Amino acid sequence: MGRHSDGKSNYRLSGGAILVILVAFAVILSAILMMKLKPEQSDDASEAQCVSGELSLPVASTERSVGEAIVAAYNESHRVVRDYCVQAELVDKVEDAAILLAPETANPDAVLRNAKRSAAVPDPQIVYAAPLGVEGQTSTDPAALKLESVRFVLPERSDASVAVASLLAKGEAGAVDVLQQQAVEDIEPIQDEQSLYAAAIEQASGNRVFTSLDAVLNYVGIPLNSTDNVDENKSRAGQDLMKYAASTLKTDSKSQVVDVPDQVWSQVAEIPVDETEKEQKEVGSENQQQALDTLFLYDTSDAMQPFKPAVDTAIRDAAYRVTESGHQVALWNYSSPLNPGVTKGWRSNIAMTSDAEDVAYTASLLGTGGAPQTREALFAAADAMRELDRDIRIVLITTGTADDDGSPQAAAALQDRLGERIKLDVVRVGDSPADTAVTDVASVVKEAPSAEQVSAALTAVVD
Repeated sequence: MGRHSDGKSNYRLSGGAILVILVAFAVILSAILMMKLKPEQSDDASEAQCVSGELSLPVASTERSVGEAIVAAYNESHRVVRDYCVQAELVDKVEDAAILLAPETANPDAVLRNAKRSAAVPDPQIVYAAPLGVEGQTSTDPAALKLESVRFVLPERSDASVAVASLLAKGEAGAVDVLQQQAVEDIEPIQDEQSLYAAAIEQASGNRVFTSLDAVLNYVGIPLNSTDNVDENKSRAGQDLMKYAASTLKTDSKSQVVDVPDQVWSQVAEIPVDETEKEQKEVGSENQQQALDTLFLYDTSDAMQPFKPAVDTAIRDAAYRVTESGHQVALWNYSSPLNPGVTKGWRSNIAMTSDAEDVAYTASLLGTGGAPQTREALFAAADAMRELDRDIRIVLITTGTADDDGSPQAAAALQDRLGERIKLDVVRVGDSPADTAVTDVASVVKEAPSAEQVSAALTAVVD
């Protein structure tokens, strides 16, 4: 018997099948909506990370182009520190900064002390390798570049000047010499000179052309502790900038890393003077005419301990008198090796500088101990000062000599090491026997048996 049609299709879906299809459709639609909404949700999440708002990170740099490059790269990374969206910006004063960018080989301690700031980390990291070069009207062949055709813009381009001078000159003394003789106050006087170039970092100014010297000057980031003007959040952000820049640092293995000696850095402390200023100095007082760049060679042996406060004060006062006369000061200290592995008893603390406070502060931090190996230190100081190839006075502040070998030729040997341009003056502190090999060579010898007599003795030597 045949089946009768009820008028409905045999392909009609069951209610259960329809439910499955509807669920699947809903899942697909939800996925599509989530994909469309994902960017907006990501933006919301980013904003949620910055629940504390925005934070301005003040950055100081000894070279503006380096600071600009690091600040730009950091801001592009959209860093978040302690729930703050951090935006770095360059500032002119270290007093206002949360981090200082400075060359690795420079000694920023004086800068930080003058700004009444301190480093927040013991070991600053390298954050930038600044390309060194020269700028001129045209490019030049680095191999054919002559040092006498390079000018050094001081103080505006201190970093570039000392680095390029150290790279191109023969030795430390050569770099010091060219910085003294080939310094200019600005770029304008040489802009129209096609044969002259100026030391530069990273790029040329104006329409001039930059020529790379295939060398770099490494910069470190020095995060600074918080102050009344720079809060703890900014200080933490400064540490974050250092870590980020160090982690993203790109170096070129083919580029030479320039190491600038302390003596070369010391040359950028003074601004070059023009001939009129030189003439004014030449007609100054008799004391100013007789003044010399001065190295204080400070005996910090155990015997100096009862005299040290008085000597520290005397060095401070003497250093200021020397710098006020237009000359520079430096500081070495010595005793005998006190730690395992140390073979020399002397140390070069501060290279020639116009910063008397730097010398005074460093002297005050020195401790005492050991025996006075005076001759070893004096011979080393004489050798170092002769390399500067200019008239210099060594002021030896000593309690005696522990390394007197009894040689009858000691005085002659010392005189030979001093040469014609190094003058030796001596302040004898305490009542130990005099080292005649030293006092016979000295131009001036002053006695200070008691702490109360130290200041007058050192004043008489310097004045």
